[in-house]
Amino acid sequence: MTQTSSRKFYSEVLLELDSVLQQGSPFTTGKSSEHDMLKWTSDIIVKASTKSFFGNALFEKSPGLVDHFRRFNRQTWKLLYKYPRFLSRTAYDSRDSAIDGLERYFKMPQDQRGDAAPFVIKAEDEMRKHGISDRDIAAVLFKLYWAINGNPSVLAFWLLVRTLYTPNLKEDIKSEVAPAFKNGIHHQPEIEYLKECPKLNATYYEAMRLHSGSSSFRRVVQDTTIAGFQLKAGNDVMMPYRQLHLNKKYWGENAENFDIDKFVDNPKLHSARTYKPFGGGTTFCPGKLLARQMALVYLAILVTRYDIEIIGGCEGQPFPEANDKAPTLGIISPKPGHDVKILVRDVS
Repeated sequence: MTQTSSRKFYSEVLLELDSVLQQGSPFTTGKSSEHDMLKWTSDIIVKASTKSFFGNALFEKSPGLVDHFRRFNRQTWKLLYKYPRFLSRTAYDSRDSAIDGLERYFKMPQDQRGDAAPFVIKAEDEMRKHGISDRDIAAVLFKLYWAINGNPSVLAFWLLVRTLYTPNLKEDIKSEVAPAFKNGIHHQPEIEYLKECPKLNATYYEAMRLHSGSSSFRRVVQDTTIAGFQLKAGNDVMMPYRQLHLNKKYWGENAENFDIDKFVDNPKLHSARTYKPFGGGTTFCPGKLLARQMALVYLAILVTRYDIEIIGGCEGQPFPEANDKAPTLGIISPKPGHDVKILVRDVS
């Protein structure tokens, strides 16, 4: 996409996210409702992204797509490690069900799904020129679907968890972002204002630091010595950034604790060489800008339009543990069973 078309698409994504988070939407269902936080936050992001990329027709043809993807996303690592199907049936079945839904979508006449993002249509047209089947188009674009939803949907959980479990943070962010809703809380906030909110941005950066499990990989092209270690040509090097993000040498004695003051006190810290939640070099994540904008709008809207309460309080539900023993390509999921039950009320 060009810079102009990218900006236009980003605006459309944020507008869709705002629409999904309107009071009275299926995600709030009235004045007060209970939810499992992981499912609730994940579904918000996935629905907004899906409609932005593929339009309304995909949900019309595949209303269960969000559920299929959520189940798939929790067990993606099993497919990456080539677990046999009989040991990971849920992962395979949910992936196949999601691809089934995309196949039904691509079987529709293109003029019935004209609200899809232009680059999705262009990618489809290019594949059809080469005789690629509906099923294979669906399989190829499922990788895009996974890329745009996989990590953001899990990050949405950690952003809200950290906001609710950190004393006074929800109220601080709500006050800070209030001017962004200059036309009222039911209107889309100004993204340019949100980008300048210190505590909102620091919450995003600190959540990424603590909950990102990304790595980079490089092939050694000639014998090299780094810090006394000899790397032989032809071998691969894996660089896990989580160890860097938890290193007390760079992040202080409280490196393992959530502390937004790191980024509030040093606004340029997110550009440091020791902060790599999106990887780097040739494996740098191209969705970095959109991911941040979605996260800022998402969190600003949640604390502004809704009163969200942990049922039983923080003492009644211990902070969820990260499933850091399972392989991941990005944001680390919570351990199975470590969800948080919340009560969501509309703010008048």
